[in-house]
Amino acid sequence: MGKQPAKKKVATQLLTPIPRAKVLSSNIASVGYDVALKVLEVEFHGGRIYRYSGVPASVHKNLVTATSVGSFFHTDIRDRYPTTRIDANAKGPKANG
Repeated sequence: MGKQPAKKKVATQLLTPIPRAKVLSSNIASVGYDVALKVLEVEFHGGRIYRYSGVPASVHKNLVTATSVGSFFHTDIRDRYPTTRIDANAKGPKANG
């Protein structure tokens, strides 16, 4: 049996922003990394944003310096780390009542 892909969640509450930098890629628009949390944030040209948890700093460095950012992402990050899709319309936690 092969390794099961990491499950994806959708974040619907306000999250701490992770600054992203543009990258040269036909698929990926920008990438950010939070060293303390070990969270990689990836924005795609279509507008979707995903966060990958437990990503070592070395993987982030290798991503942004890769000859092909998209290829590195697909082989070394996608489906390897727990993933959360960021809801662009998230307004923070809903009030009770």
